[in-house]
Amino acid sequence: MSNNMVDKNVSDKVVWENGVTPDNDSCQTMSQPQSSFQPASQPQMMFCYKCNHVIPSNSNYCPYCQVKLFTECPKCGVKYSSQYPSCSQCGTNRLEYLQAQKRERVMHSCKNEINGHEYVDLGLPSGLKWATCNVGATSPEQPGGRYGWGNDNPDCTYEGHSHYPCNKPPQNISGTQFDVARKIMGIPWRMPTKKEFQELMDCCSLELGVINNTKGYFFISRKNANKIFLPFCTTTTAYKGRRITAGSKDMASYWTANRPSFIFEDSGDSTDFNISMDGRYYGRCYFWDNPRECGYTIRAVCN
Repeated sequence: MSNNMVDKNVSDKVVWENGVTPDNDSCQTMSQPQSSFQPASQPQMMFCYKCNHVIPSNSNYCPYCQVKLFTECPKCGVKYSSQYPSCSQCGTNRLEYLQAQKRERVMHSCKNEINGHEYVDLGLPSGLKWATCNVGATSPEQPGGRYGWGNDNPDCTYEGHSHYPCNKPPQNISGTQFDVARKIMGIPWRMPTKKEFQELMDCCSLELGVINNTKGYFFISRKNANKIFLPFCTTTTAYKGRRITAGSKDMASYWTANRPSFIFEDSGDSTDFNISMDGRYYGRCYFWDNPRECGYTIRAVCN
């Protein structure tokens, strides 16, 4: 036997884990063991759109220039290259969309506030908005200032209607130079008219309530359930060169912007809107005419 034949026979032998060399028949039926080693796949590469370096395509930021490579559409959520201003899926311009959202958030956060004063939309037929606080107050339960009709100085001690605000003022001072709410809170705030107080009564249900130990009435919209709180508080009046407290803590008087329409001469009276916890004599809400030097509260409105 030649050496070549021996080498061939040896090379044809397969050594298995148990040290046994199977015969030719078993070798034909048994498979050779497979290696578990898999060569690592090479990552796909791309060019950075800003610095043109070759970088892995799964990079979020370029390791050379630190530019953000991909962004997400704020509208549809699709990921696309940051070099393009608009989404490749829905066509939304990312910057314009984010700016529009920002403007909407600003409008939303300020939509119930004008000149720093909050208001409530009660869904009234007129579209009128009512302030959440009295003029001069910073929370709904505070009475605010007690003002003579048409006079924005709550400490005014003049007696007689000629200073509130003058002799023969307009029949309706809402939005005029004599409007106390407008003077203090600015445009578009103004004093409500008698008709607008009547609308408030007609379109809202009344509920006695308390905020921080102050009683008053909640006016609750029958349309959208929004509400405002009108607190009970005392009034003041000018007397012998000073302001004195008057009235009851279980009621409140709010000036309207109107003088009595049935009086042609200036009687010195103007119309006020009253709320009363008792309600035995005139009801829980009613109108009255009183001297203009009386110090009453004011609740502003705006359109």
